[in-house]
Amino acid sequence: MSLFRVYSGEIKSDATYFNPNKGETEKIGKLFSLCGKKQTEIKSVKAGDIGCVAKLEFTATGDTLCDKNKNIILTGIEFPPPVLSMAVMPEAKGDEENRAFNSRLDSINSQEEYQAGLKEVNAAYMKSLPWLEKAMELKPESVDCAEYLKVLCFRLRNEDGIMDKYNKYNALYKKLKGIQ
Repeated sequence: MSLFRVYSGEIKSDATYFNPNKGETEKIGKLFSLCGKKQTEIKSVKAGDIGCVAKLEFTATGDTLCDKNKNIILTGIEFPPPVLSMAVMPEAKGDEENRAFNSRLDSINSQEEYQAGLKEVNAAYMKSLPWLEKAMELKPESVDCAEYLKVLCFRLRNEDGIMDKYNKYNALYKKLKGIQ
């Protein structure tokens, strides 16, 4: 679903409009008006209104749709640079993120490609390590966080100083789980 605002004129359902940002013609199917999760099919959206269309092939955020003869490009949204970068840990082992990392490594043909891919994955894991450690500080009784840190440190065991962290988080995990 794509939400859009009409700045001038009118957008009609089952019509064709030009996307000057991509240089492509975009077919608009059914138009909808949204109210919460309720969708109401409408025939047109007039200037100042916000509408919704089910599927756009070429148009992306910030693109302009117009009449082919007018060829107007409105200023797009300028997103600020990110201030924070972090990794998301999967809820369960074998989730999509893990599969994506592993399938990338499985599809590599040479040892050099494997080492380069492994280095890239480990760099991403190294970036997530301080965030998980901060989460552990905030929730020191979290078994899940201790387990993630233990597994992550084991994965990074060849990096400098990580085995000490692995031993620390492994002991903490065992303590929180009541394993002796």
